[in-house]
Amino acid sequence: REALRTLEAEGFVESRPHAGSTVANIPVDEADDLFAVRTVVETASARRAAERAARQLSAGAPDDEWWAFRGRIAEILAAGDQAVAEGDLEKLPELNVRFHLAVAELADSRSLTALLRQLAGKIEWLYAADVDNRGKESWSEHRLIMAAVDSGDAERAQELMSTHVTRSRAGYLSRFSPASPRD
Repeated sequence: REALRTLEAEGFVESRPHAGSTVANIPVDEADDLFAVRTVVETASARRAAERAARQLSAGAPDDEWWAFRGRIAEILAAGDQAVAEGDLEKLPELNVRFHLAVAELADSRSLTALLRQLAGKIEWLYAADVDNRGKESWSEHRLIMAAVDSGDAERAQELMSTHVTRSRAGYLSRFSPASPRD
């Protein structure tokens, strides 16, 4: 019961007296709001991660902590590439969230990481709802983002992350928004 209350409080479940609980749907306008928040948080994370990379590179070589984070991101990317190659797209939502959280951690910002953690469950939910539509294309964009981060190109990393989230938003909304009435 406590788990259901928690899920209900987070908007994942709707409970009705004497009728039980069902999985909730995220209204399209709320999904759009989540994408707007994601854009701000994730573009800032990508920018800060690239700025950190630039500092690491200017110091001569990245430190051990940097390499540990990059190793985890490399593992996430490889697992996603394998899932795409095998057509196992149901693995991508969880890997997608792990990737985006890892970029926030790489940025070394507690605030951005905490904000993204608060959104993670709903981001995974939105991604899972649209993974058949945009999963493969979306996954491939992660490597481009990381290339910009690794090179220390903060503007490019921010731009690529913004484009990535914007494309996800457009794909989701085009699929789940009610058709607009015709004149």
